[in-house]
Order: sequence, then structure tokens, then C-alpha cells
Amino acid sequence: MNTSLDYANQQDLIDPLLSFRNKFHIPKDKDGREVLYLCGNSLGLMPKITREYILQELAIILSLALLIILHLNLHPHHHGLLR
Repeated sequence: MNTSLDYANQQDLIDPLLSFRNKFHIPKDKDGREVLYLCGNSLGLMPKITREYILQELAIILSLALLIILHLNLHPHHHGLLR
């Protein structure tokens, strides 16, 4: 079995999952070089799309909060329900 660095680099280039690598935030050292991420208690590297998902959820929460505020302003007798 070939365990050389050249062989490993060749295998990386033909990896059918290579394109997925760009979908994750890969940690870098202080000089900007990628570092290995090995943490047994982790869910893994954070997908780059996570930010977008969080922003979508926050937009929904904001919309719901605004609807509640509007409802309470239109129906002041409901204010006591939140106290």
C-alpha cells in the first residue's frame, strides 16, 4: 500500500466528494494555513450555509414578534395575558 504524500495528494484530486470540502468553514492558523480539525465531541466543521439558515430563522422570529406587537396594539385588552 502506497502511503506517500504524493499518492495522498493524487487521491485527493480524484476524490468524488472533493467539491463538498468548499461547503465548510475550515479553521486556519495565524498564518492563514488550513489546520486539521480533530475533536471527538464535535458535530464537525460548520457548513457555510449555516449563517443563511440562521438569518432565515431570525427573519421569521422578527416577523412573528412584529405581528404580536401589532396585535397587542390593536387589542390592548390582551396586554394582561403577557404579564
